[in-house]
Amino acid sequence: MKNILVIILVTSLAGCVSSAAPNFYNGRYYMAGDESCVQIRALSDTRVMCADTNGKETGYREAMTDQQLQMYQHNQQMDAQALDNFTKSMRRNRPKYTNCTTFSGGVDCTTY
Repeated sequence: MKNILVIILVTSLAGCVSSAAPNFYNGRYYMAGDESCVQIRALSDTRVMCADTNGKETGYREAMTDQQLQMYQHNQQMDAQALDNFTKSMRRNRPKYTNCTTFSGGVDCTTY
């Protein structure tokens, strides 16, 4: 149970951080959108300069190849499937709760 809570916590915290994802710009896809690449400007047909939220340049990024884009999409699908499997597993294996009340002469328990 402790491991499951750690997984949920890490997953929740990961959602608070922006991560790079393919962004279509000038006819090509570039990995952008993370905190060091919230703005992009073209340097060439296949290269962009990234900037952070303050407009400070943080480096350049090359356009993704078709194979890199396909691999990214495949990994996203695998992650979604793993999350779906985890969610289904949690529903199947959810804990049962038992409430017991004592009264004179006995105990009455309800499990749900």
